[in-house]
Amino acid sequence: FGTGSRLVYDVLMNAENRQFIYQGMSALLMGGGFSGTFTTYGVTVAVNGAALPAGSVAVYSGQSLVVAFDPWSLVIAVIIYVVMSASSCDEEEGKLAMKEGAGLCHAVGTYCSSCIRVFGSCVSCITHTTRKCCFNSMLARIVNEQGRTQVGKGWGSAQNPD
Repeated sequence: FGTGSRLVYDVLMNAENRQFIYQGMSALLMGGGFSGTFTTYGVTVAVNGAALPAGSVAVYSGQSLVVAFDPWSLVIAVIIYVVMSASSCDEEEGKLAMKEGAGLCHAVGTYCSSCIRVFGSCVSCITHTTRKCCFNSMLARIVNEQGRTQVGKGWGSAQNPD
């Protein structure tokens, strides 16, 4: 064990020390030594008379602690979460972006991969997908691009790349 772990072990395993730490934290958080608010997803915890956000409703009120709820903040936080989740990349897309940034990919084409259909025909495209062929080096990409041009071999369609 290192020095830090031995000290932590000594402090936390002694019952008198635990009581001392508990009393100190209680005095800091519930006494006059600390005041502030913490808000997440519309729930606010205010300590020692700190101001609550406008429009919030007090759910619990104690001697030096207030828990409040603001439904508008919850709605805004959920909308932001949904938008960020929808616009974020998964691991595979992240690797593709790194390969693209290194110049290892050749774009074959773009097509509509999912659309709104009315009577069997596509009315509006929801998702456009760009297909790419990626190689393990820039030399391999260049040889493929130039070699395919010289022998007259194409890359295939965007939906079925070769």
